[in-house]
Parts: sequence; C-alpha cells; structure tokens
Amino acid sequence: MTVLARLASIALLVLQPVLFFRHVLINPKHHIPWDLYGFHVPLLTFQARELREGRFPLWNPLVYCGFPAVADVQAQTFYPPNWILWGLRNASSQPLEGYLLQWFDVAHMMLAGLLLYWLLRRMGCGRAVSLFGGTCFQLSAFFATQAQHVGAVCAAAWLPLCWLGVYELRRGFSRRWFLALVLGLAMAFLSGFVAVTYAVYAAVVLFAVGLWAIGEGNRWMLPRVAVAFGAAVGVVAVQLLPTMELTGLSVAQFRADWADGGGIPVNAWKSIFWPDALHVFEPEKVTEPYNYTFLYLYNGWAPLALALGALAWPGRRTRLAGGLALVLLLLSFGSHVPGLEALMRAMPREVQSGWYPEFFVAAFCGAMALAAALMLERLPGRRWKWAAAGALAVELVLVGSRRPMNTGEGSWRLQGHERAIGNAPGLVEYLQAELHQQFPPRRIDSMDVLADFSMASPVRTLPASGGDSPFAPLRVLALRRQFAGGQAWERNLPVTDVASPWLDFLNVGVLAAWQQGVTEEQFREAEWERRPQEFFVRLYRNQQPQERFFLVGEARWAAGSEAAWGRLAQLVKEPGGLRRAAVVEGTPAPVSTAGEVRVVQYASNRVELETRSTGPSLLVTSETEYPGWRATLDGQPVPIRTVNYAFRGITVPAGPHTVVMEFRPPILWWGALVSGVTLLALGLWMRRLKPEAETAPDAAGSAGRVEG
Repeated sequence: MTVLARLASIALLVLQPVLFFRHVLINPKHHIPWDLYGFHVPLLTFQARELREGRFPLWNPLVYCGFPAVADVQAQTFYPPNWILWGLRNASSQPLEGYLLQWFDVAHMMLAGLLLYWLLRRMGCGRAVSLFGGTCFQLSAFFATQAQHVGAVCAAAWLPLCWLGVYELRRGFSRRWFLALVLGLAMAFLSGFVAVTYAVYAAVVLFAVGLWAIGEGNRWMLPRVAVAFGAAVGVVAVQLLPTMELTGLSVAQFRADWADGGGIPVNAWKSIFWPDALHVFEPEKVTEPYNYTFLYLYNGWAPLALALGALAWPGRRTRLAGGLALVLLLLSFGSHVPGLEALMRAMPREVQSGWYPEFFVAAFCGAMALAAALMLERLPGRRWKWAAAGALAVELVLVGSRRPMNTGEGSWRLQGHERAIGNAPGLVEYLQAELHQQFPPRRIDSMDVLADFSMASPVRTLPASGGDSPFAPLRVLALRRQFAGGQAWERNLPVTDVASPWLDFLNVGVLAAWQQGVTEEQFREAEWERRPQEFFVRLYRNQQPQERFFLVGEARWAAGSEAAWGRLAQLVKEPGGLRRAAVVEGTPAPVSTAGEVRVVQYASNRVELETRSTGPSLLVTSETEYPGWRATLDGQPVPIRTVNYAFRGITVPAGPHTVVMEFRPPILWWGALVSGVTLLALGLWMRRLKPEAETAPDAAGSAGRVEG
C-alpha cells in the first residue's frame, strides 16, 4: 500500500499540470498567449540556430543593431534545463520552439509540486497531505496566470527545494542539503526572471529566520544559510557578471527612477475568496487599470480555510507557515502597503531595478500551500485527506484552466511561425528577398506593428534596427528616440519621422506600416517607395540605404559622450552628413580620405572586412558598440572607436587591409572562472568532509511528527 500510495502521489503531481494545460498540449487548438511567443520564442530560436551553426549564442545581430545575447539573463543561457530545449529543437526539422516552451512551463509546474511534496514529507506529513500541498502549489494562482513568463515559472518552481535545504540545515550541517540549498538558489537566478528570484530569496530568508525564531534552528543555522547564498552567487557568476555589466549600459539601470513601488491593486484581495471577483474571466469587464493577470489570487477554498486556521493554530511550524504566507501576500501589494515603498527606496539601486512586488505572488502561493498542508496534517483522519487532495485538483483545474490569462485561441503552429507573419502568405519570403539584396542584409523597421518586426526578428532572420528588451542598450535607444519618440522608460519605439537620416544610416531597407499615421505624400517626399504587394501591412522600400560598413574621410572628434552628442546633433542637420563624416569619441587620429569596404564574412560573433583607400580613413559601422568587441588590422590588435554615439568604428591607414572584429567579452570569461572555481571548491570541500560530520535526519522526517 505504501509503494502504491507513493507512486500514485508522484503520478498525480506529474499528470495534473498536463491536465491543466491539456488544451494547448494535446491535439492543440489553443496556445499559451503573449510573451511566451512574442518574447521567449525568439530567444530560444536564436540560441538553437546559433548552436546549429556551430556558434555559442554570444551576440545577437538581429535586434537593436546588435545586442549582447549572453548577458541577457532572461535568455536562460546558463540554465541547464534550457539546454534540453536546445537539443530537442535542433533534433527536429520543424520549428517547435513554442510547443517546447509550453511543455517547459508544464514540466516546471510538475517540479514545483514534486518539490513541495518532498518538503512536506521531510517535515513529517503523510502522503495524502503532501499531495494536497504539492497540488495546491503547482495549480496555484501564480502558475495559472503567469505561464506566459517562462522564466518566472521556472524560478518559482525551485522555491520548495530552497526551503527544504534550509529546513534540513536547521539542526546541523549536511553535505547534500547544503548543496540542495545552493542548487535551488542558483537555479532560481539562472531561470532568468529576477523579480521572482527576489521573491524566492526573500521567502527563503524569512523561512530561515522564522525557523530560528521559533527555536527550530541552532546557533549555526543562519550562518549556514548565509554561506549557501554566498556559494550560490559564485556558482551563477558566469551569468551574474555579464548581466550586471549590461544593466549598467542599458535602460534597466533607470528602473528605480521610474518605479513607484508597484504591487498588485488593493482590490485583488477579493479574488482570494472568489476567483472571478474582478472579472478576470471576462477581461473586457475588468475595471482595474492594471494587468488583469495579477487580479487572480485564487488557490482554492480548502487551502484558504486551512491557511487561515494555521494563523491561529498553537503549533509553531504551522503558525510560522501561516504567518509567512501573510507576510508574502502583503509584500505582493507593494506600495499599497504603508512603508513598503520606503523600504524599496532604501534598497540598492541594482536591487530596485528588478524589484516587481507583484511577483511575490509566486512565494505567497508556495507559503499558502505549505501552511494549508501543515494545518491539514493536524486534523484527524487519513482517508478523507486523499479525497481532499483529489477534490482540490479538480477544483483548481476546472476554475483556472482554459482562462484568458493562460489560454489563447489558435494552435501553437500558428503563433510566431518562421515562415509566416500574421497569417500573410508570402510576406516572410518577400521581406527576405528585399533585405538580402545587400550583404549583410538590410534591416527592417516599423511604424506600428512592432511585435512582428522587432523582438520577433530572430524567428524569421529579418534584421531589425529596433527591439523589445528590458535591457535595451541605452545609447541605441537615445539615438532611436530622435526619429521614434517615446518616453525614457520605453524600449520598443515605433518610427514617427520617416524623413530622418538615421533610418538611412541604420541600413533600414524596408519600413512597415499598418495604420495611416503618415500620408503617402510624406513617404514619397522622404524617398520611400510604396511596394505594390498586398499584405496586412503596407511596405515601403528605401532605394539606397547606407551600407552597414563604409569609409569616410572626415572625423569630428569629441572628448566624451556629452560632447559627441552635441556634435552629432549638428552633423545630422547637414545634407548627407552621416554619409560623409562621423563623430568619434577619444583621442584624435589622422583621417583624410574615404574609400571602399568589402564584407568578406558576416556572422553573429565575427565580422571580416577588406578596406582600400588612398589615405588614412575611418571605418564607420551601424553595428552597436559594446564591451567585449575586439578588432585586428592585418592580424594586429587595434582599438575600436565609438562612432556616432553608439556604434563601432576603426581608423585604418592607406592601402588595402583586412579588418576582423570579434565578440569575446572578458567579463564572461571572468564569470566562468569564478563559477568554475566555486564549483570545484564545493566539490573538493564536500569530498573532504567526513560522513559522520553530517547530522542524522530530524525525527520529524521519519516519525511523521509535524510540530517541533
């Protein structure tokens, strides 16, 4: 019976998420909407394609005129489960990215349930109660509403493992549980959604302090947890250091200036008691001026009643779990709770930039499931608890599944397809033919249909001068606002000035428009030719965009970025200014003659050019300048200059020369070194520890006792 109960519990925790998302996984006529296809599919597509072509995905030339893909934590480059997706995608001849990511979500829901089940078993709960808790978490409001945010789902799934590591370290040191805690903390960061990472880390600290405060932990418990956090930082350095560098060079650094503390609206508390209290099942009726996916906090009637009971129960652990759920819920409301905005403002700016209180719902759902299960364990009887677990699964599937916040109309095959945009036959082929008249291909930009012609560009290999990332390069966006407008915090900016010389400089060969914001006469005056092909968008062709690489004979030198910005403003006003001259930051060097450039090789991480001129020239590119790009001239290292405020340039002498530019970011290698040394040190340290140094499992783990 024991073996059967174990197998049944595990099987249910594996099958329940599949049942929840059966409409998008099995004979699908629906899909998980929004960011899963608009944001995460392009990231996975680019990574898989780079590996298929024998390159590691370091630099993405298809968005923002070039972007440091490896530094974007959201891409999950160093998240081991993501490597499985790379292999599965490249093993197939079909574009399966969307379908794989949907299963990725479901797999992490399984993981969340199984890990919480394991935690509850180690805390002395019976199998039925542990199944109840695992079900409550994996089918909770968070996983029901945030499936579009793949990284958020991944990060939340590791929370129970972190709690389990803390729980097992409360009495003494254990090798495997210390490593379990380090693993959980590291994976919660590498998952790629920093807001949920913060929620997980806060929940771990609160859990550890709470256990110590109720007398569960000895004096070394909190130091052990602190050391585990430090070790986790070392493990993730390979991602952390590049991401920190990118944050300092992107709009992400200003998130703290624009944020007001955030948090879910106060009225969302009603949905804890009634799922559709704010009409999230019919979004057109929602009156809250807020993303309606955060207006759903329903985790079931039974867990709610049990969690409320846990707050008043005399048992220490049960009350701790109930209090933890309450605190995490309050943190989810952010600035709507007095004092929390001031608390956020007191944090380091680097922390504030990724602080989105609404994502504390992930930790709240985990704590509520924990509290409800511990309270259920205290109630008499056993068989009815199996029925309670089954009834909860049925309730949460019926209430939360196939709702607007997690299910969109149409199969995954129709979403973000490599060969189609907006179900317009032939559009992708036409654009590729237009753009590939030049090598490397010209770029595309958009006036209003940004989703298909910015972040989604890697899906169809249509190079874009724009993009959509929270880590958008600061200087590129500053230039883009010269012809696209937008606020300082916006990152996906539509073109508004079709006559801007910047579109020509950025090698934009095709401009897409949907609504009639600019007249046909204005397009003609700006020398954009309307293409006769009929699609759902109008397409305009730039007859002769500037090459991506060219030589100029005039350089206007500037001591720094501020001076460069002023000189660039003057240069842009001059007729043909960006074609015959460039503004260069740094120490002046002789430049007197223009010349010719031939592109020999153009790959994501490497560019090889041949230049020829009769005098010293300046090689100008419309490729984003970023730390880590290195250049050689005829095999000898030469400095890369920042030209026209945001792009790469090199001074070249007279005559024929070969210029090679490669992206080899030193900070990535330093991060890899720190991660490697940390992993090696952990391995050696663990091997040297004697087995008898480990403490035996707490009696509660084997005797079925919940209270300490």
